Amino acid sequence: MIIFIWLLITVAAIVWLTIKFQLHPFLGLLFGAFGMLIPFLIAAFLKTAQGSSTVAIITTSAIMVPLIAALGFDSSLGKALVLLAIGAGSITVSHVNDSYFWVIAKCSNMDTATALKTHTIASMLMGFTGLVIVQLLALILL
Repeated sequence: MIIFIWLLITVAAIVWLTIKFQLHPFLGLLFGAFGMLIPFLIAAFLKTAQGSSTVAIITTSAIMVPLIAALGFDSSLGKALVLLAIGAGSITVSHVNDSYFWVIAKCSNMDTATALKTHTIASMLMGFTGLVIVQLLALILL
């Protein structure tokens, strides 16, 4: 829980400093075509730290609102791709602090070690595959 609070405060401070000192126009230059990494990584870190996909989606969406235009995703398609990147990040690394992990583990009659080896790796692959697809779509369509 302390890690989640620390992470949330750190991300909020970075966003506040970026807006306060008018640094957001440089975010597009800094990340360029790989701007989809920002929403994905924020959602993935939040999901991994505290386990809830819903909280990761809502928190990342609120953090990304002031940054969308600066990253060059202010078109309807750009906003949709940011949403998909947030969704991909929110399914990444499902482990013991995630209720979905326990549903899969118990319904599949897996012990915790087996579930960590299979479900956690599978959810990580799903998230990164989603990121790759969204990034390719962003490079092609935007």
